[in-house]
Amino acid sequence: MNALVPLSTRLGALQLVRTAMGMLVLGATVLRPQLAEGSPRRLVVVTVAYVAATGTAELARRWSGRRRLRLSSTLLLVDGVWLALALLYDGGAGSAFSVLLYVHVVAVTLLVSYRSGLEAALWHGLLLFVAYYGQLAAVVGPDAPLAVLRAPVVLSDATAIQAGGLLLVAIAAALFASVNEGALRRHAIELGAFADLADELAASQQPTAVVEALVDHATTVLGFQRTAVADPSVTDEVVTAAGAEDVGVARRSAAGANPWLDAVLHGADEVVAIPMVAGGQLVATLVAEPGRRRRWRAARRADAALARSAAHAALALRGAALLEEIEQLARVDALTGLPNRRAFEVDLQREVDRSDRTRGPLTLALIDVDHFKQVNDVHGHQVGDEVLQAVATAIRDAVRDVDLEARYGGEEFAVLLPDCPTVVSATVADRVRRAISAAASPVPVTASIGIATYPANATTLRALVQAADEALYESKRAGRDRCTASRRTVGVEVEAGAHGEAASRPRASGRSDRGDPGGPG
Repeated sequence: MNALVPLSTRLGALQLVRTAMGMLVLGATVLRPQLAEGSPRRLVVVTVAYVAATGTAELARRWSGRRRLRLSSTLLLVDGVWLALALLYDGGAGSAFSVLLYVHVVAVTLLVSYRSGLEAALWHGLLLFVAYYGQLAAVVGPDAPLAVLRAPVVLSDATAIQAGGLLLVAIAAALFASVNEGALRRHAIELGAFADLADELAASQQPTAVVEALVDHATTVLGFQRTAVADPSVTDEVVTAAGAEDVGVARRSAAGANPWLDAVLHGADEVVAIPMVAGGQLVATLVAEPGRRRRWRAARRADAALARSAAHAALALRGAALLEEIEQLARVDALTGLPNRRAFEVDLQREVDRSDRTRGPLTLALIDVDHFKQVNDVHGHQVGDEVLQAVATAIRDAVRDVDLEARYGGEEFAVLLPDCPTVVSATVADRVRRAISAAASPVPVTASIGIATYPANATTLRALVQAADEALYESKRAGRDRCTASRRTVGVEVEAGAHGEAASRPRASGRSDRGDPGGPG
């Protein structure tokens, strides 16, 4: 507890204990003077001075903010002197105020430190012995030469027992505080580690990142030797048994039909299997090897902490999977499984930028299914959807691995051909056209294709799309079921710049007639 609470707060609490002890002595002396058998007036004066002095010192400590340890040590010495005088003025070892010695020792041990509590106990015991032998030497007592030490002291051999009792109380309080502080410190460390894991899981947007964070937490923080995460498709006995039971933690023998476990945690004799459930659904199973033998209580705490971490990671894993699914749905056309137009435009911009850096050619091919409106009108939209799926499959199989295909909209598709000049891209596009004609479609269809190359036919992204679109309509006007390359040429025109100087800008020339005399589709 001492390490978890600021020192200023603990010293302030100790000052409250001092004030309470002083008020108790004053109240008992004033209301019942017979309790202070020897010198009630002197006891009141000393106690008032003690309360005032310690209160002033506490205010000084709060305002100064420096030399706190030295000041607190000095006040502990003052505490001992005041309590010794209180016992002297109240009749010695038989004083009713002797219980305050034990209160002070316990308070110092719990609020300051174990060492300070032991030092306070030794200080009180030393003062008792000094008073005892001072009484024998007539230095303390009714005939003491100093007025402050004149009191009806009655100290006996029991003083040694009382001093030893103070030391035992200090040791017992220290042990109690040590156990309590150890538990609090351990919980604080576990809570801090769990908070760090929560932050890391919150920042992890991919399932693999969530798994890596959980495995790292289990091994580096919780002390497990090896850790692995199994997805629901794993059929090992350990994994399936853990998922079938309503328990947070299950320690199991690794023997049995566990091929996956033998591969990832080879040689493990005992494992901890924890089902990771989110939304009532098993998303994974955490399997950890405890490693070296630990005490039973420590093992139970580690298992419980691992179960809490796994439960939190299960929610993060489920969230990451949903986010990945949403991102996939936002990028992929649901009907054909190809990237949609939004995703394709992102890829197109990236490839244009890359072409600018590498100065390599980039060809865009726009593909339109011929007479697709008639397919829908005659055979229905369901057949039309099947035709589009067959066309998408044919395009995917006909292009290169480095090419990027997408559904551009309706019956229109697009393919990006990186590092592909017009001559080569015409061959690839014609292969795509022939693949569409030969596709296993419920209704045979053909396709018209237009291609344009960056920067040969266009020097901007918008101009590239327009050039490919113009080439596509050239194919349609020429009778469909063919591939046409853009005839645009790139020139340079000179115009006045922003500050009056000459500025050059590439200019693409070509036709932009979007009409289709051949009819719809």
